[in-house]
Amino acid sequence: MKTMDMTASLTPVARVLVLAIPALLVIGKAPPDIAVSLVALLFLIRSALLGDFSWARTPWIKAALAVWIYLILASLAAEHIGAALGRAGPWVRFVLFAAALQFWVLNDGVWLKRLLIATAATVGFVAADTIFQFVFSYDIFGIEKYSEVRMTGPMTELPPKVGVYIMRLMYPVLVWAMFWAAVSGRGSMAKVAAIAAISAGVTTVMITGERMAFLLALFGLGVTVVLLPAMRRTFLVALLAVGLSVAGMFALKPSVADRSFNTVVSVVGNFWQTPYGQGWIGGLKVARANPVIGVGLKNYRTTCRTVVYGSPDKIGPACSLHPHNFYIEWLAEAGAIGLFGFLVLITLWTRHFLARAAIWRSDGLAVGAVVAVITFLWPIAATMGFFTNWHAALFWFVLGWALAATGERSVVATGVAGKPV
Repeated sequence: MKTMDMTASLTPVARVLVLAIPALLVIGKAPPDIAVSLVALLFLIRSALLGDFSWARTPWIKAALAVWIYLILASLAAEHIGAALGRAGPWVRFVLFAAALQFWVLNDGVWLKRLLIATAATVGFVAADTIFQFVFSYDIFGIEKYSEVRMTGPMTELPPKVGVYIMRLMYPVLVWAMFWAAVSGRGSMAKVAAIAAISAGVTTVMITGERMAFLLALFGLGVTVVLLPAMRRTFLVALLAVGLSVAGMFALKPSVADRSFNTVVSVVGNFWQTPYGQGWIGGLKVARANPVIGVGLKNYRTTCRTVVYGSPDKIGPACSLHPHNFYIEWLAEAGAIGLFGFLVLITLWTRHFLARAAIWRSDGLAVGAVVAVITFLWPIAATMGFFTNWHAALFWFVLGWALAATGERSVVATGVAGKPV
């Protein structure tokens, strides 16, 4: 009885931590990482108390644990072993965190709905604050924008990433809003409100000045159109509304047009000469020099400088903290074996999503989370580091959310068939 009482007391703590993560991501790097680590630890404690580790037999978890062990072993061959082990060893917390979301914290529709509400409130506030900063040059807390064409919103850590934050978390909210509009019985006004919310979300990402985030926001709209054929016409109208909103912003603010359109065209046309292209080249050169097991996690920058510039002290655009692409980062730091392991994980996650697609594609709490995961894993993108704490917390949070929302849970509680509770 005491064991059951103790395990029952762990659940609300973990759930409150998860609900807080959207807000903690705004505060900085450490708070969400602490929350992720605590949820992972509580999940292990609960599993030990109950003597139930059946979740560890899930194919993607077994593969992830194998990748984790490999990363630790490969670290022993790195030039800076301490740095590699310091990143590879604790990496398992993200795997356990996503497993906790899937099998424990978010395993029913009530808590998925609560997470949706918490995320909507936080992202809505951040978006409104960013718009305020765009108009007045400072946000409601007095934080000045980073530059004329780059916003920070309420997020003070640099480089600015408010656009990435909004883009990654807005689709679960916006897609659910469209489902709600379709079944609320409030007629065309509800659909107009949902379309306006989608347009506002994408436009807000654009005005942050984060070009890749804006492109992925548009990509996410396209993915949603593919996943929801029954709502295709509505989302195409939303896409048209986005186009009109963006065009209006370009006309009002030529600097926005230059940042979000002209420079994008220039970057695409001269990609390999840009810092992003140079970073990809640097990552591929490091991978070619260390093809099998890579250079070790957190060893990229110094090794890259040696490989590309001949000295670990030389600085150049090809050698940043990471290559700015998930797949090249895995290849450079973990080698062909590590990249293969990552691709196996993606395959297993995809199999999970496809296995019950006929159900979750009509579930307003699930589709948006899957769209968010797809925008993360799209390979032709300039990205933040896969292993950096803030971005890793965001990725595994979205992944665990999607795995839970598309898994086995109560149909009555979740609002399957587009009937959200």
